[in-house]
Amino acid sequence: MAIKLPLIILTIVILIGLNLGFQVWGRSLKAPTGDIWKVTRVLSGQTVAVKSQGGIAKRVRLLGISAPWREQEPWGNLARHRLEQLVDDQPIILEFDREQNERGNRLLAYVWQGNTLINAQLVKEGYVLADSFAPNIKYETKLKMLEAEARLLEQGIWNPQNPMRIDPKDFRRQVLR
Repeated sequence: MAIKLPLIILTIVILIGLNLGFQVWGRSLKAPTGDIWKVTRVLSGQTVAVKSQGGIAKRVRLLGISAPWREQEPWGNLARHRLEQLVDDQPIILEFDREQNERGNRLLAYVWQGNTLINAQLVKEGYVLADSFAPNIKYETKLKMLEAEARLLEQGIWNPQNPMRIDPKDFRRQVLR
């Protein structure tokens, strides 16, 4: 019992600190201006198909996150389903970082709907991991903070009753052996 009380107090202090940081961060976030795209299909927890107002169709990989594979049940399908709830058939704005294209002509972008950064929302709710790759690291610190909050609050993949047991990168390595 003596050990649990300091741990509880430490957890509360960390959560209060994170909450204050997120409140300041949330007030400072504004969606960029840019072309409006419409999500036509959600392909995975980190990839969507979009169409521009001019009719150009593209695939977009959300930057700064790593979603579980579909085979990582139930997490892959839950991440895809949550992304569908947030953006399917909705207008969005794509914010690009330093590199805009990936292999296969897939765009790399942060996805905004109104003043909500969808990439961050998925991390905060525990559906995906924060996972940035240089040089596209604009929101890396903020996404890592949100992941820490989700982990402390045992959200989604961080739920100790049903955690995601292997991260998507390691899962991919096992599948591709």
